[in-house]
Amino acid sequence: MFYQALHVSRPGTLDTSLVSTDNINNPRTMNAVYYLLPRMLQAKKWGKETMAGGGLKNKQFQDFPATNSLSQFFVWPSTTWTPRVLKDGADSVGALGALNRVYINIGLFSEEWLLHFRPVIGGQALSPIPIETAQKNSNWWKATEMQTPNMALFFLASTEPHYLKDAPGGSTYLTEDAATLTRGKVVFAERCARCHSSKTPPLPSGLDLENANGPNYLTAWNQYWTWTKTDGFKQQMRSIVEANTDSLNRF
Repeated sequence: MFYQALHVSRPGTLDTSLVSTDNINNPRTMNAVYYLLPRMLQAKKWGKETMAGGGLKNKQFQDFPATNSLSQFFVWPSTTWTPRVLKDGADSVGALGALNRVYINIGLFSEEWLLHFRPVIGGQALSPIPIETAQKNSNWWKATEMQTPNMALFFLASTEPHYLKDAPGGSTYLTEDAATLTRGKVVFAERCARCHSSKTPPLPSGLDLENANGPNYLTAWNQYWTWTKTDGFKQQMRSIVEANTDSLNRF
């Protein structure tokens, strides 16, 4: 097992949670941090979460003057909106909590961290680190809490996409042929948009994605997925992508 954990990573890749043995062995994928602000705005449509327990101890945007303008993403005492950038749902406690736990995962306050799992080899039940313990016993944790608002603002300002046209030789892969571009839009509308577009038709009556998190998540997802296979969804989606009302139309 130890051999496999060390050799599963391809050259140039690393499972950043290798030491903490979270039973997620996947060094090849990256979290989606492009267009973070648009993702946050999409979260207001269907990313509502209700926190409980120790998660309520996380700092939120309105706790700091620098990020108070982002306070719309948390309503006291327990409602937050998340774009689900982190695949394990870690950002369901709010963006600042999601950022703070990254530093724990790479060794911050290791004196406490190492008490809650068996490094690398696993075999020990995981247990949570109470935020109160970190706030009481770690000046590094408190310093991190004070600085992550700046990190959040950096991510909001620095996550513009990298365009193929700007890559060396990228223009050779692009075309201005109208028929080809139109066909690409149709394919995107019918096959890709259901998961990869920030613009979708109005949800049908009875499909509530805003309040779907929790026990009804899978039911709501199946309803959404079934709807996106219908001719009605595809026709409306084609109209959206073919409108091309401005040159900065983003999906």
